[in-house]
Amino acid sequence: MNSKFAIATFCYSERYQNQVNRMISEIDTCDFKPTVVVVTDNVNNILDKPFVKKFDISEFNPEYKTYSDTYYSFDFSVKRYSVLAALNLGFTKIILTDADAVPNKSLFTEDYIMKGFVSNSIQGQVTYNFSQQINTNSELGKRFLSYEQYFNVSYDKNLLDFMPEDCIQFLDIEMPKFYNFLRIWDECIKHKKNKGLSNTPAGNIDEMCFSALHCGLSVGNNSDKCMNALTPIHDKWYDSSFTPTVTEEPVKKRKVILTSIYELFYIKERGEGLYKSFPLLTQTIRNIIFDDYEYIIYTNKSTYEKYNLLEVFPQNNITFKFVELNSEYYQTVLKPIKERRVIEGEIWDRIHSVENYIEVIYNKLEFMLQESIDENSLIVWLDSGLFGTSCSNGWRDYMNEICHTKNFIDKIFEKIETYDFISLLGNSILVNYEIKEKINRKFNTNLKVVPGCLFGGQSKLISSYLENYKQIAKDLIDTLNDYTSEQEILFLCLENKNMKFFEFEDWDDLQRGMLKIMDNYDETKYDRSSCTSYKFPNQENHEIDFNNLDFTQIADIFGIDKGSLHEGHMYTTTYEKYLTKYKDSTPVIVEIGVNDTRFPGGCLKFWDVIYKQMEYYGFDIVDCSNLSYNKNKITIFQGDQNNSNNILEFVYKFNLPNRIDVIIDDGSHISEHILTSFKTFFPFIKKGGLYFIEDLHAGWAEREKTIDSIKSLLRNEEYTEIDESNHKLLIIKK
Repeated sequence: MNSKFAIATFCYSERYQNQVNRMISEIDTCDFKPTVVVVTDNVNNILDKPFVKKFDISEFNPEYKTYSDTYYSFDFSVKRYSVLAALNLGFTKIILTDADAVPNKSLFTEDYIMKGFVSNSIQGQVTYNFSQQINTNSELGKRFLSYEQYFNVSYDKNLLDFMPEDCIQFLDIEMPKFYNFLRIWDECIKHKKNKGLSNTPAGNIDEMCFSALHCGLSVGNNSDKCMNALTPIHDKWYDSSFTPTVTEEPVKKRKVILTSIYELFYIKERGEGLYKSFPLLTQTIRNIIFDDYEYIIYTNKSTYEKYNLLEVFPQNNITFKFVELNSEYYQTVLKPIKERRVIEGEIWDRIHSVENYIEVIYNKLEFMLQESIDENSLIVWLDSGLFGTSCSNGWRDYMNEICHTKNFIDKIFEKIETYDFISLLGNSILVNYEIKEKINRKFNTNLKVVPGCLFGGQSKLISSYLENYKQIAKDLIDTLNDYTSEQEILFLCLENKNMKFFEFEDWDDLQRGMLKIMDNYDETKYDRSSCTSYKFPNQENHEIDFNNLDFTQIADIFGIDKGSLHEGHMYTTTYEKYLTKYKDSTPVIVEIGVNDTRFPGGCLKFWDVIYKQMEYYGFDIVDCSNLSYNKNKITIFQGDQNNSNNILEFVYKFNLPNRIDVIIDDGSHISEHILTSFKTFFPFIKKGGLYFIEDLHAGWAEREKTIDSIKSLLRNEEYTEIDESNHKLLIIKK
């Protein structure tokens, strides 16, 4: 073997053999030449190269020699013989690919490709919602269930959320398991034929993945690790007659970048100030105007005239389109909801507190539809201030540097031409708990967030994918008695569509998705921990004067969720109102729940800089010894807030009875746990002390039930005050 892995493929007839020869010729021009294993019905038609190993299909199964001449009757399970051929050569790491793949020469190195293999697994480069195929009783789902019945087994369908599409797969399997895997695959095919089950759709995914599960192998998606090392170049080869096609000069596609620029202001309850400055709002779009593309900017007359946009954007390839805000849809459907939510006190979330914000973000979907009428277009939405307002603080300058370039735009359209439609996808972005559960139930989904900052594709797909967005928005409003952002609507529009998601984790990790689009993401070098924290000067040198900052500014510096970041909780305004009186004393503070992987130790640092002197005791169910904090003022105890004995042990260990000034419950947010903690802790607070319970808007906090239970517990307390005016934060004063 001259490489650590083999590329295995199958081809029949001259058309597919020409595709494989194209792959071989392209690899031959690369510095790195892995072994290519080709199983075919005519080995003489395959190029002879030192790195190519050729096998006649008759050596494995003569039935496939002249198996079929039509795409939809062809059984793509024949590709298992390509795997078997590579296995017989001694390879246990195999890339199984269709005939039409070619190397991406900028990524095609052995070290890079090896990152795509995961031990004892099959990894694909395209996700496929397999479990939905089963739930909807599709032909593919019927086949899978039939295999389960035949083998008398049943698998957890949740394991099938991410199944590799049958274009390019990375197989890395121990030798004994490999042969058993192929044997089970064979049995599935025999069963399929005996039962007369359909061959389509989705080629060989069902029996391949059933066999993997049956043999204890995992299945998944490796686009994070080895994206685009091989690229499928789809030819028009699926017509039933297989007659030669006339090569025509390809029609040149319009490449359009779409955005909007609207100056928006906070509502009067938030002071009517400017939401985002014009330079910040337009930072990205001003830097990415290049001659090769068309740009369409939607705006209104007031913004256009105030900033003289024609001078800001004098280029000939820019078109301005005017759409005024306060549309009928906004006035009659969206604005009444906003006004109700503001009366209820929801003035910190920008969706409700910025005038017309919800209209502007919904409009981007409408504008995409309007511009997709021309079928000969590739259209991408790109927020005009993308890198001024997205990506974590530490990464922003770097992302500006690499993305304010023509290469960035070239890469976006390159991905669209490869995948037809692309978008970002946040896997671990927190969504309001109650909203998420309601949406999941309503749409039978597992809600994630598709950032509206960058998405797009072929115009015909835009029309198809987004055409029902208003109906989805209506369903959401009916379900929630509220609206949500375009990010959730986009997920519901794009879920299960034939497209490419560039995935990342939470908002502080957004740059990961961008780097993937750029082919600039290297898992071995990417270190979000060194970039995501705010790069403030060393506080010990007093380069930041925390005395001149309010509680919200301090919270935002440390990136925690008590201030304006992360759902805009703004608990800091309440804490400042109630707790400023302790600044010149030595308060005793107890906080339940101090470990948060989004901002490790951030809350500890927050209280540390606010109170020059204090006794702070953190109580958490996980071991927090790895956190960095000021041990002179801060003590951490590991315990379960739903266990009274744990709490009592904690209280007496640190001599806390009748010494506690403040307790903050930022723990599990589960009603039962909240009540256990309150019943056990509250008697130990001083008179005049304060008990805060955060995040009561969480679904499992069962807000009304929890508050009623607390009132019942306190009915004999003579001097207790309860403030429940904040929907998210309960305040009890003893």
